[in-house]
Amino acid sequence: MTETRDQDWVTILEAAVSSKVPATTIRQWYRNDEIETMTTTDGVRLVSLTEVKAYVRGEGKHYRRDPNGRMTRTPEQMQTDGVSTASRNQAVIDLQGIARDRLEP
Repeated sequence: MTETRDQDWVTILEAAVSSKVPATTIRQWYRNDEIETMTTTDGVRLVSLTEVKAYVRGEGKHYRRDPNGRMTRTPEQMQTDGVSTASRNQAVIDLQGIARDRLEP
């Protein structure tokens, strides 16, 4: 690794330790083009520590954090999930009613 590299560009392991995120997660982010990467002449993959930390704070391109700190989908995606869940819940309630009617003499 070169000694003159920019302080923002770090190895995946350094980013993982600094941001407390598994290295596999950081790899997934750069494979999905969520964060930028570069490769040194030695073949070492570097990531932008600023972008990794921003992504961890929930400022990534596509994801947001819920109040408990877990990564979730965008609000638009969560809204459609809510509609789907409500319709599934109603279907289960309807099926339970049918089953009760069949079991009662």
